[in-house]
Amino acid sequence: MMHEYLDKIVSCLSCGEAWHRKAANECRKLGIRGFGRWHDQEAKCDQHTLAELQKLMRDNLKYAPKVDSTHRTKAEHGTMEGVQCFKEHFDHWIEREEVLLGALTTAIPLMRD
Repeated sequence: MMHEYLDKIVSCLSCGEAWHRKAANECRKLGIRGFGRWHDQEAKCDQHTLAELQKLMRDNLKYAPKVDSTHRTKAEHGTMEGVQCFKEHFDHWIEREEVLLGALTTAIPLMRD
């Protein structure tokens, strides 16, 4: 069960990296440069966190997490066609973060057992 949540966490981080990179480019395309830089930083953070977490899992838990790349592929193809799409992307962002936090909140107690 813990491994399922670990897989979900690394999948969320992998998807998050791709989604933020795409969102950064889309924001720049719309002329919203500040959010482009913000998303660039979020992508770097997700990438770094993913790499470090995978290393810890392999070293300490002897587990190689399985990344579900289907969401990452969808994230790489997202677009923002205008300001309305920009507003809608915030709802999507919040949903994505809630999924990650839910998986983290569930996995942490399981690791203590």
